[in-house]
Amino acid sequence: MKKREVIELAHNLFLEHGLQNWKFKIYNRKRNFGTCFHSKQEIALSKYFIKYVESSEQVKQILLHEIAHALCDIDIGHGYEFKQKCMTINCIENMSSASFTLFYSEEAVYNIICPKCGVTGELYKKIKRMENAIQNNSKPFRCRKCRSECSIEHGAKNDL
Repeated sequence: MKKREVIELAHNLFLEHGLQNWKFKIYNRKRNFGTCFHSKQEIALSKYFIKYVESSEQVKQILLHEIAHALCDIDIGHGYEFKQKCMTINCIENMSSASFTLFYSEEAVYNIICPKCGVTGELYKKIKRMENAIQNNSKPFRCRKCRSECSIEHGAKNDL
């Protein structure tokens, strides 16, 4: 689907569901197909999702999923109220981003590992402070779960 078609679809759906003051944005995230930012009154879709999506119906369903979030209270999550809202706006709940196969995959530049609890993470951009941390054997990241210092390793896509 072309970028301008996605923008047009988003604006039409915003108008249809009473989100006239909301903005639409295409962002660079690779782990989320779409996000609803209540504080900015903005819904965003991943450019990678748009690029690799198989049909316009999938784009529409992700937009409707995010519109359902916009129409619900900010901290509602994916509970009963959210599912009810999805039904009222014809969002097929099992068509949410969690049910799609990953359209875009890329090897991580860095792998982050917590030696204490085993939590892992990836970074996809080359960051100077990460290179310095690896060279100096320092640990600039703390685990989100246990707050221990994490190890950093070069990932598969490190073109040094």
